[in-house]
Amino acid sequence: MLPITVNTESGEVRSGIGAEELGRLIGRLGADGDRFVVAERTADESGGDHYLQTWHEGAGPYEVEYREGSAERHFGVRMASAGRGRGRLRGVGARHGGLVGGLRLGAGRAG
Repeated sequence: MLPITVNTESGEVRSGIGAEELGRLIGRLGADGDRFVVAERTADESGGDHYLQTWHEGAGPYEVEYREGSAERHFGVRMASAGRGRGRLRGVGARHGGLVGGLRLGAGRAG
């Protein structure tokens, strides 16, 4: 189980889910009312906001954003496939100092 709480656009809230269930949530994204997933670490004592979120609409790219405590540490990337988005969200439970699931996100604010 991953040490995260996941919120979806459709209002689902799930805690302590496994990587497979998280993958299913991300894989179904794209339809009206089901376009984003936000994953937050459940036991984060470092202060600030620590989350990773993905957005996907229709046939468009997966947009992934990671916030590492403050607005100055808010990063974003676009990916073509759900598989890469799933991998990034699974990494949110671990601390990688700017690395999320092995992907270095672009420096600067997501927008």
